[in-house]
Amino acid sequence: MTHEMRMERLFDAPPEVVFDAYVDPAVQQEMWGSMMPGTRVLESEIDPHEGGTWTVEFAPVDGKSDRLTSVFSVVDRPHRLVFQQSYFAAAWGQTKETETTLTFEDQDGKTLLKILMTGFDSAQEQEGAAAGWPGLLDGLQKIVESRVEGNAR
Repeated sequence: MTHEMRMERLFDAPPEVVFDAYVDPAVQQEMWGSMMPGTRVLESEIDPHEGGTWTVEFAPVDGKSDRLTSVFSVVDRPHRLVFQQSYFAAAWGQTKETETTLTFEDQDGKTLLKILMTGFDSAQEQEGAAAGWPGLLDGLQKIVESRVEGNAR
């Protein structure tokens, strides 16, 4: 039996703004750095095109380097992203493969971001992934808010 993780967040900005902020190479440090307190992003490179890759290397407080490598299979701006992820967790010395689908739904000028991650072998793996998303979405929220405020001027 495989497990999946679903999550939603409403952003007070149109889908184009949220989508573009999510894949913007210039803000990856800020977005991923918000994922877990004490986490430091060492490297982040993103090529948001079908077949493109997204690599994030970050070091938790203990200094061991984790690495997330994704390959985009669908890039439908500003509606949908699908990518296969390979996550190496240094603390566990293992790699986990999952698939993530993000949909950016217009809700009267706001965006309902829906996240679906599949491929977890256990509820524990699913819960571990779910624990990181709120922080990452908080970072994305700050980026989106700054873009909306910047456009209001």
